[in-house]
Amino acid sequence: MSTSILYVNSTTVSLSPSSPSLIQSIMFALLLGLLFPSVLCFAFVFNSFISLRELRIQPINRFIILLLIINFTQIIVDLPFRLYYLSQSIVLIQNAFFCRFWVWYDSTLSTINLYIMAISSIERYIFVFHRIYYVRYSLLSFRISTFTSILIPTAWYTGFIFFYPCTNRPSYINFQCGALCYISSSPTVNQVENYAYLILPILIIVFTNSLLVFQVLIEKRRVTRNDGMRLWRKNVRMISQLFSVAILYICVYIPSVVLVFIIIFSSNSQTRAWAIRTRVSYFYHLKYLVIFGCPFMVLASQTKMHEKIKRFIRFCCLQQQGRNTNQVIPLTTMKPSFIGRQRLTTNK
Repeated sequence: MSTSILYVNSTTVSLSPSSPSLIQSIMFALLLGLLFPSVLCFAFVFNSFISLRELRIQPINRFIILLLIINFTQIIVDLPFRLYYLSQSIVLIQNAFFCRFWVWYDSTLSTINLYIMAISSIERYIFVFHRIYYVRYSLLSFRISTFTSILIPTAWYTGFIFFYPCTNRPSYINFQCGALCYISSSPTVNQVENYAYLILPILIIVFTNSLLVFQVLIEKRRVTRNDGMRLWRKNVRMISQLFSVAILYICVYIPSVVLVFIIIFSSNSQTRAWAIRTRVSYFYHLKYLVIFGCPFMVLASQTKMHEKIKRFIRFCCLQQQGRNTNQVIPLTTMKPSFIGRQRLTTNK
């Protein structure tokens, strides 16, 4: 996840600065077009969590808020340099330390993002089906899991990117200055990184959310009383709040996972090269579909935010109606016959 050139079975595959020009233009237009609607949605969702205390204090929303903060942080610190590269085919700041720093925070934030989403899925399962345990240990588990999800990727990438005993040779015409030396020096590290920081969290997201849906469907068959049906509907609402976000992650990251498996297990060098180019050219940037789409998925599942939007629309409609009723009809718009009748009435 950390480089734009992957080292696989003694083969290094890179992108030349001219070959991806059309792809880069498409990615640039896509990311730039989605940026402004997403930032507006982020602003509204953050404002809603700040102004609506009942949303902010709910324990079940802790990971959702954390996920939004991580995604928005990635937009701020990574996207400007990414957009510049996609438009110019060259790194903005041509400095060896910046190249390593860029790879470090992009890889760290992306991994933290995936693990927070995976832990959120586990937490939602415990909340729905093991409520007593959740109420008793939710705050402690949130703190421990958040600390672990941040500490482990940060320590991993800090150690290998800044302290691995090798010499980096940055190429400023490649995305993020090309492959870091620890990737080409140790293919095993690259594979461990792919398994631990991409494949594992995605499998957790897929398995946990599939289990959630399966158990909810099983419960529906067992429900016979009205009270049980109300509880079942409440559980469905709880699941849907995170399930839409999980679907977004699965749709974007599963193709990348499939490409990683092709890279690792394929014996055909041309197939491996195609998988590497496809992953680097498309899916290194398409992860922003998750980042941009996250606030929309959260907004779609929060009824309190829907009510806030409806109140705002009603307020705008009332304001418009007030302006229409207060409008003064100009005298020139009156018919002459009407003005004459008004004068005769006045003279009498």
